[in-house]
Amino acid sequence: MLEAAELVERDGYPMLRAGHGRVCGEVYAIPAQLWPALDAWEEVPGVYQRRRRTLLDGRRVWVYEAP
Repeated sequence: MLEAAELVERDGYPMLRAGHGRVCGEVYAIPAQLWPALDAWEEVPGVYQRRRRTLLDGRRVWVYEAP
């Protein structure tokens, strides 16, 4: 679970952004060599920013966050 976040909808798509709530989701192990392709798919840095966040259980994860 991620704190200080919320889900919003933009152009029919759910997006994560900084907020005052909590968001539940899934965590995947992504090989480092795939990040450039994922960033391109998620339109980083235009539509999303990839940020390092800490989950409630202490794990550090990358998330795609709307600006």
